[in-house]
Amino acid sequence: MKRLNGSPQRLASTARLNGSPQRLASTARLNGSPLKTGAAAFDVTQAVDAVTRGIPAVPDKLYNLEILQYNRNGTYQNGNSYGTVNLGTHLDVTLNVMNDCQLLVVARGNKDAVKTLVGKNLEDTESTKG
Repeated sequence: MKRLNGSPQRLASTARLNGSPQRLASTARLNGSPLKTGAAAFDVTQAVDAVTRGIPAVPDKLYNLEILQYNRNGTYQNGNSYGTVNLGTHLDVTLNVMNDCQLLVVARGNKDAVKTLVGKNLEDTESTKG
């Protein structure tokens, strides 16, 4: 077994070509014992069959549009309500200068199904109802 840079981790890969499908088999060992036999780095399973709509749904406008800014902890920093905005409209958005912030863009619909989110911390937005 060849170790790179003294690392105890060993990756063995084989590939078959020339007429047969390419097959990559990987086995990772840490401290000499297998982590999981027969497992790849990622096991992917499609949970639900893909479904597409017959006609794509495109809104006519963005109703009750809000753009909100949060710091890395999800604390509200800045935000504004823009009312009803036509698609393709240019918006000037004022944000605080900060590193590692999060933006939440919400079009709340043309009714009062969802209350305004301005001033709420990110965690509080998950339970907001009309």
